[in-house]
Amino acid sequence: MTATPQYRKNPYIIGRPISEPKLFFGRESLFDFINDNLNQGTKVILLHGQRRIGKSSVLSQIPNFVGKDKFVFVSFDLHDQGQSPLPQILHNLAKDISKQLRLSADTFKVPRTEDLAIETTTLFRNFLAKVYQELGHKSLVFLLDEFDVLSNSEHHQGFDNFFRYLQSILEQEDKLFVIPVVGQSLKDLQNLPLFYKRAPQQKISLLNESNAKKLITEPVQGVLDYQLDAIQAIWELSAGHPYCIQVICHAVFAKARERDSENWTITRTDVENIVNKAIEIGEGGLIWFWDGLSIRERIVFSAVAEVQTSQQPEKYSNVYVNAEQCWEYLKNLGVVLTESLHKAESQLVKENFLQREYLSQKSGKKTAGLKVTIEIVRRWIVKQHPLHREVRELEMLDSEANRIYKTSAELRQQGADIHKQINHYERVLELNPNHFSALSDLAQGYLLIPDFANAIRVYERVYKVDPLRTKDKYLGALLSYSSQLMEQREFRRAVIYYSLANDVDLNNKTVQKKLVEALDSYGSELMEPQCKLARWQFERILQLDPDNNFAKKQLEKCDKVNSKRKPFVLGSLAAVILVGLLGFAWSSQASFNKKVAEQIAFPEKELDKGKVDDDCRIDSSEDKCISYGENILISSGHSKEFNKGITTFQDAIKAELQAKLIKDAKTDTLNKGNEVQVDQPLQDVQIEDKGNLISATDKYKEAADFFGKAAGVSNDENNRNYSNPEALIYYNNARARFQEGSPLTLAVVVPGDDELLARAILQGVAQAQNKFNDEGGLKLKQEGSSGQLLQIAIADDGNNQERGKKIAEKLAKEQSILGVIVNNASIASLAALSEYSKANSELAIISPTSSSIWLTDKNFLRTVPSDIEFGKQLAELVNNELTKKKLDKSVVVVHSADTLDSVYLKDAFEKQFESDKIGGSVVRTISFSDPNLKLKVFPEEAEAVILLPNPASIKQAIEIAQLNADPQRKQRLALFGGDTLLDNEVLSQGKEAVDGLALAVPWFDKSTKSKDFVITANQYWGEDKVSWRTATSYDATQAFIKALSSNTSREEVLEKLREIKLESDETSGGTLEFNADGERQCIPESESQPGKLYEPTIIKIVKDESESAEPNDAKFSFGVEKQGGC
Repeated sequence: MTATPQYRKNPYIIGRPISEPKLFFGRESLFDFINDNLNQGTKVILLHGQRRIGKSSVLSQIPNFVGKDKFVFVSFDLHDQGQSPLPQILHNLAKDISKQLRLSADTFKVPRTEDLAIETTTLFRNFLAKVYQELGHKSLVFLLDEFDVLSNSEHHQGFDNFFRYLQSILEQEDKLFVIPVVGQSLKDLQNLPLFYKRAPQQKISLLNESNAKKLITEPVQGVLDYQLDAIQAIWELSAGHPYCIQVICHAVFAKARERDSENWTITRTDVENIVNKAIEIGEGGLIWFWDGLSIRERIVFSAVAEVQTSQQPEKYSNVYVNAEQCWEYLKNLGVVLTESLHKAESQLVKENFLQREYLSQKSGKKTAGLKVTIEIVRRWIVKQHPLHREVRELEMLDSEANRIYKTSAELRQQGADIHKQINHYERVLELNPNHFSALSDLAQGYLLIPDFANAIRVYERVYKVDPLRTKDKYLGALLSYSSQLMEQREFRRAVIYYSLANDVDLNNKTVQKKLVEALDSYGSELMEPQCKLARWQFERILQLDPDNNFAKKQLEKCDKVNSKRKPFVLGSLAAVILVGLLGFAWSSQASFNKKVAEQIAFPEKELDKGKVDDDCRIDSSEDKCISYGENILISSGHSKEFNKGITTFQDAIKAELQAKLIKDAKTDTLNKGNEVQVDQPLQDVQIEDKGNLISATDKYKEAADFFGKAAGVSNDENNRNYSNPEALIYYNNARARFQEGSPLTLAVVVPGDDELLARAILQGVAQAQNKFNDEGGLKLKQEGSSGQLLQIAIADDGNNQERGKKIAEKLAKEQSILGVIVNNASIASLAALSEYSKANSELAIISPTSSSIWLTDKNFLRTVPSDIEFGKQLAELVNNELTKKKLDKSVVVVHSADTLDSVYLKDAFEKQFESDKIGGSVVRTISFSDPNLKLKVFPEEAEAVILLPNPASIKQAIEIAQLNADPQRKQRLALFGGDTLLDNEVLSQGKEAVDGLALAVPWFDKSTKSKDFVITANQYWGEDKVSWRTATSYDATQAFIKALSSNTSREEVLEKLREIKLESDETSGGTLEFNADGERQCIPESESQPGKLYEPTIIKIVKDESESAEPNDAKFSFGVEKQGGC
């Protein structure tokens, strides 16, 4: 060694550009790119890259590596110029030119700011002319660092003038060139003029491994000796990022100077030992890796970093982790995954903060893998920005949600009605599902009502986000609900919720005592009729409390009961139960989570073939989200009768399952000594329950009574009040099950997260089912036999893709289901349709709400017009209106880019409107999520605005209408829209601003064709409670009913659906049949005529012109403009 570190200055540079050529490595291809473009006369060359990637160092080195004989370079840092006016910027630039070129102050007088303010163009160009004379044959190149600072300035005038002025002189001066450098993604530079964006661009990226090695070793050549393994460790930590290499090597060199030894060899261990120190000294530069990201990007970045930590805590090898694990990690922290979070992941990959690679799995499938590109950055993120601390930043994403939340806080301080507060919190969460403060307040609001089930559902999420502060409240809600269930003698459910409470606080003796009491009660309830199941409850008590004498005595009693019974061979279903139960082991401190609790409290679910016993809103697995009457899926604020109906229906299922076990045994004897007849219907087999002999038939009749009261069933047709369609469906299901014949079965899938939409669909289905069953159902040929009634399985897909797929798979496998009614064109529906098709089951699917042309299949039909028809009718409407007013056919379309229905309708309208037939022009398409929406929505050339919002954007659509009606606007544009604007809120909030708004809708209650149906529907659901979704869902159910027959198959139902013809008195208005593509069409007047496709109805908002209407209190309503349908 020629020198030792003790006596050398640390050669690794942190915090300033590298100006020394001997300490600069790599970038040869970049300098070649610059040299080639300058020699070709390219006036602007744009360089871009991440912060701290070495951009300023590259600018410093350009004069050393590029065209010295042809060009002279002047560096100008714009970092401090963001708020300066143009004259000040030009004065500072002239000063730097004079200083760096060492121009004589006497000959080259720098223009003063005040003079430039008077005569900007002439003075500065005169100054440049003198500089060119001084340079002779050489050209002048401005190296502009931090060019994007001006683009981000809040004072747009100064930087805009500078951009424009620089562009003008570049276009006029042959000897002037510019190389700007920006530290942002080019897509973020919205204020950068197109002149610069069109320039040749080159990204300053990470060093390759060869140049990284030079940067590590050559500055200390002859002083430190890096082993190959140490170089590899630095490469793994830095990924070739020059700043990170400098930081790591700076720490290595500093540590080496502290040694007394003459051994200056650097090993991998040496590198490992200085990582924390390197992070400490490099923090100033590492901060940008966080501050330079959006909130969503930070959350995803941190999630990937932490999942990597869980899989490689002691390794430098920066391994890829399954992307799904990262999303699951976020969900386990209470985060709702949104489309914008997935987009953030893609952006991080694009900007090289993350790397993506497709990983092979054992199954042969490939899945996306992610990793943080720079390992030392990942470690800093994990240390300084743990996800559990940062996740609350997601609350800041939606300004409207924050405004509403602020209002809700004011309501709370004023002591406003708690239900009103809850409505505000729910609205906040609709806009931003990750507003955790609103989530916490919502849970507290539910507790105050009290609504324990919903409080627990919400607290479960809040607990994931902030377990320390939420634990006591969550535990309190669980205990309160469990106590309530015990009082109601719902011991089975009490076991679940006490188990969850035990999971929250494993060492809480009070909770364990309560759990033991619940197990005692449930075990006692099961004792005689289900001794084997009861045995499990008492064995579990002894796991928790080995000295519990009561449990010991009950086990002895159970053994005696078993010994008195005649041995019999268990049926296959019973064996499933026992194998499942005996295979499950418990420890005294077990974590009684939800899934485990269900296995104990609901072991009979193994028998149930898809039926559920718990609340889908608490557990959203597909097993919990399909119900015939054993669960509440949609209804909120349900009555006691509804609750009793649910529990009684569950008891009926249990009795039927027990009967199945007994009947499988053929000769097994019940406690009372009654022999079971082999041909006896399962519903009539008597089971002992709490000392009484009951049958499933008894329980189904009892459940029907409760559901009937909850639904408002009355023998008097003029006294109906069916306020709860879910209860009415369950009422009819219970009726169908105690009838002699086996019920006919259909299913309906609704989005439970949107109760209004779900209720609208269920109203139509329930009305058709109730009418069919009231009329005696499907008449059987056997004399004296009662008809087969219809039962409907309700499934809640939550508008969730994964749940929708699983539910579709389950429904397709359940062969008793002859057809499925599916909801809107959501992602869930698209995913589900593929599952129905995969099943190869010929299962007919009818959608009453989806107009999407992408939802098509051999077994898919719909009772609404397709997007093609909607687009056609809307385009013709706009064309006719503009032509009538002699206006240009130029329109703006505003849509919800995150909602498939809106996107499809936009595409269909644009295709029709810009066709040769109409010859219109869509001059601008804007999303409701665009932050500059109000600035863009009224371009000068537009004559109309087409509003296609999703339900969450209705308010924005109204605001656009109000802007359009502003008296200060020169021209009021014509307004048109889709069916989501058929909403009373549009009338009440829009008022004069929406006067004349024309809409294309699938069905309208004031149409003459709908009159008879509306009268009946109003008797069911009340005035103004019937929407187009109710009507089209009724039609879908009626179509299925028409296709049903005794002992029919799915194939026969699908075949008959293609042949059915429904007359007007069988539908919500107009005739119905399906064409070969499954589209709804009208029955032709004669067989020789082709069927005409079902058309949307055109309606328009009109003002009440009656004499009694007050000028300042005018009323507005929807009126028919053009009859649609058939």
